[in-house]
Amino acid sequence: MRFCVRGVYNHLGTVASDRCPERRQGWRLVSDQKGEEINMPHGRNPASEARKRHLVSLLEYRLGPLDQPYKHRTDWHSPKDRSVEVFITDSKPHPNRRRWYDMAHVDIEALAKHSAGFIIIVLGYKDNFLVIPAKDLLSELQNYQPGHATEDGRYHLNLNRRGNAFEQIPNWELHRYADKIELVHA
Repeated sequence: MRFCVRGVYNHLGTVASDRCPERRQGWRLVSDQKGEEINMPHGRNPASEARKRHLVSLLEYRLGPLDQPYKHRTDWHSPKDRSVEVFITDSKPHPNRRRWYDMAHVDIEALAKHSAGFIIIVLGYKDNFLVIPAKDLLSELQNYQPGHATEDGRYHLNLNRRGNAFEQIPNWELHRYADKIELVHA
């Protein structure tokens, strides 16, 4: 097993190597749980990518094979007929901080324009996620607490301590989106 980024630890707890040509190209070569090597964009967390791959497999069971319609957006998935578009985002667990998610306003708008655009937010575990229609998120952003958007037009969303709402949109109850993969349909 090898990683190509200094300071990244593999699942055995050993330090990763920083000597591979893929690093210079902005990609790192990692081994997944089955021991197969996969390419991963530089700076991505392998555990997070595994959780996202699990959700992609759930979506493929419902929708058939998915591809990535925008090669520079590796978290954006769609069937070949583009009947559904899904953006998957995840937050790495950290013992001292609550999970937070960020999305660009232009991405939310693009998904909301699609008749079946969805955002899936992974809540730390592969079977714990929110499936939010992009139109719902765009509508709720009207209630977004000021001062939390970044200068580059990204929205940061932190789960509150109870995990039932975002701090920046406190009156939006998220329970109706919890683990509802069946919401994704054309």
